Amino acid sequence: MTTQIHEFTYQPTEGSILGLYPNGYGFGYAYLDEKGEPQAHMRSVRNKKDKSLFTKMKQELIAYQPDILVLKEPKEYGRRSSKRITEAIQHIKEFAQECNVSVHQYTRDQVEGAFYNFGVRTKFERAQLMAQNFFSLEGIAPQYRKAWMPESFTMGAFDALGLILTHLYLSE
Repeated sequence: MTTQIHEFTYQPTEGSILGLYPNGYGFGYAYLDEKGEPQAHMRSVRNKKDKSLFTKMKQELIAYQPDILVLKEPKEYGRRSSKRITEAIQHIKEFAQECNVSVHQYTRDQVEGAFYNFGVRTKFERAQLMAQNFFSLEGIAPQYRKAWMPESFTMGAFDALGLILTHLYLSE
């Protein structure tokens, strides 16, 4: 099955892909199997003091057993990530490599660049584009917000799917 987002058409890979995107609420995750229809969800992490972020991300990795894991690059020049998120990404990367899962990391600039080629410039526009092209995501699409309003809880799920689509775009 071929999936198309504007001019960007991709064939799903031979294996499955899991994208994990930790943020201040917990983490978003998206899963793309061989059929090409993604699943995207958000998982909250209440206790931000211990390793519960890593533990919950590890649970998703074990549950989905992907062939490829896609993560954000936390040490991007000019960007900041909290120590908790940076450590959780490092731990999940090491765990995935122990499980023989191929790990790829992309910077925010790479994600923005992949979508910029299709006329999408903001996170909100990316989320709307994904929701329009994937029926399963219409119900969790974020609403437009003003600059002073908090980001939608479900935005992490779209960030995770954006990592997967960036991986597919850049690996063509």
